[in-house]
Amino acid sequence: MFESPTVASLLTASVAAYTLGALPSAYVAGRLHGVDIFKVGTRQAGATNVWRHVSRRTGLAVFFCDAGKGVLTIMVAGWMGLSGGWVMLTALAAVLGHWNSVFTRFKGGDGVSTWAGLIFGTAPLISIPPFVVAALIRWRLGSKLAHPTYWGGLAGAMLFIGLSFAPVASIARTEVFALTGLGGAVMAHSMAYHRRRLGRLKGGPADLNEGQGTPERAPAVE
Repeated sequence: MFESPTVASLLTASVAAYTLGALPSAYVAGRLHGVDIFKVGTRQAGATNVWRHVSRRTGLAVFFCDAGKGVLTIMVAGWMGLSGGWVMLTALAAVLGHWNSVFTRFKGGDGVSTWAGLIFGTAPLISIPPFVVAALIRWRLGSKLAHPTYWGGLAGAMLFIGLSFAPVASIARTEVFALTGLGGAVMAHSMAYHRRRLGRLKGGPADLNEGQGTPERAPAVE
């Protein structure tokens, strides 16, 4: 049974996790290239949107930055003496920060990359094969799927769950279930956002003019 942390350590770790998750790497990367990421593509601050409307290289950099936020969240929780399910509370705080960043007026992205970082920080050994599968789906089928990051994340999550039962896996069942539930929340959040946006675009001329102030840029050729 996991030892309960002090209220101070849990709050400190959670605030740190939210702040890490809220760091707007996609927004900053876009601005450095003259693009407001909230006015192009899906209007979300994520690696896929940067990949498509800034450049592939920048999108990849944003992915690693966002994943790094998840890894750092797990590390900070460990430094604060948290373990098991308590760490997963800080993981939730990191995803909430990515969804609703205080630095960008509570706008953000899907959180798939940050979730991937949380998985790697919790169980690095068994997370590698799922990452490879997700990456292959994302990069090889990106032009054929509407939301390649979503499908890549879903396939990777299913493989991660399966590998978590392997004898070499050093991860508690509590953490597996918590990360799986968090992944489900990330996917549901993504689907809900895109459905709401599609509904707005079909709502009328006023909605169709959303974001016209900044034209979309095609990905740079690299």
